[in-house]
Amino acid sequence: MVSSPTDPQPAPAVVPTRIIVRALASFPLYFVVMFSVCYISAFHAPRPNGLHLVVAGPASAAGPVVRALDASDPGAFDIVTAPGAAEARALLETREAAGAVVVGEGVTVLVAGGGGAPVRAAVTEIGTAVAQRAGLTPVIEDVSPLPRGDSTGTGIFYLLIVSSMAGYLTSTILTQAAAHLRLRTKYAVVAGAAVAGPLIAFAIGSAFLGTYGLGAGGVAQLLGVLAAYTFLCGALGLLSHQLLGANAMMLVMALVVFLNFPSAGGAIPVGMLPDFWQWVHSVWFGSGALEALRSIVYFDGHGAGGPLLRLGLWTVLAAALSAALARRAARAPAPDPRDEPLVEGGVPAV
Repeated sequence: MVSSPTDPQPAPAVVPTRIIVRALASFPLYFVVMFSVCYISAFHAPRPNGLHLVVAGPASAAGPVVRALDASDPGAFDIVTAPGAAEARALLETREAAGAVVVGEGVTVLVAGGGGAPVRAAVTEIGTAVAQRAGLTPVIEDVSPLPRGDSTGTGIFYLLIVSSMAGYLTSTILTQAAAHLRLRTKYAVVAGAAVAGPLIAFAIGSAFLGTYGLGAGGVAQLLGVLAAYTFLCGALGLLSHQLLGANAMMLVMALVVFLNFPSAGGAIPVGMLPDFWQWVHSVWFGSGALEALRSIVYFDGHGAGGPLLRLGLWTVLAAALSAALARRAARAPAPDPRDEPLVEGGVPAV
């Protein structure tokens, strides 16, 4: 029998008030609290905090500068000495230091724009103060200048953010709209997004920022790191759904947004973050990706090994845990539909 437009239509499902209240009281509140706590605690007062600084020059000239810096702001700088400007420059170029003050007949301040604009400003300020105390005018030299069009050095951070979205939003759609797909198929789709997402973002960004001065090889390395990172974000989304089901978004947001972006070192470099966020930076996957990108783009690859290893370890652990959960689920008896989380009108039970 074919129904006519005038036939009574079934009433749309009514979402119970308690489901709406719980949803409104959980995820939006969680987002507001976590975003405020994480971002404000990380960014509220950027200042040098164990920032690696070189003081170079004869011991008779460098020694008093080191003592004065240690006394004026204890803990702000992690200072090493070097015999001359060449040695100091090498430490900056290999990312073993964030800046240098070379003292002698004059004062030369060596900065690395690729290490972040806030760090460049902090090193310039402290070097200028050293010169002024000696009645001199400092010479500022940038050993890793930023490319034209990216005066703040945040272009790669925005690429990281977009790649994060490409990864975890793809996994979110897969778990909600294509939950019937096999896990390996979902991972294949995430892998496709990991290639396409960064490529599209880089192509659009290059219209404004160029290629950061990179040749074809450097661009390939940059896109390779971004693809690996994007895949990991998607894998974490799939893993979170395996662990928490309908409530996976809270875990994904914690991993990919709330802990990831403040600690990455993109907005505020690691040497100017509070202690807790420096620790997160040392173990998190987003900082691994960003520091690898920074090394590729601004420092000829120096210092990329450790961050890439960290990114790889996260990927292996996420994939291994996801595979283990999938095997366990395959051996388990079929769940009773009555035990599934209630989802009405697209609102998950929480």
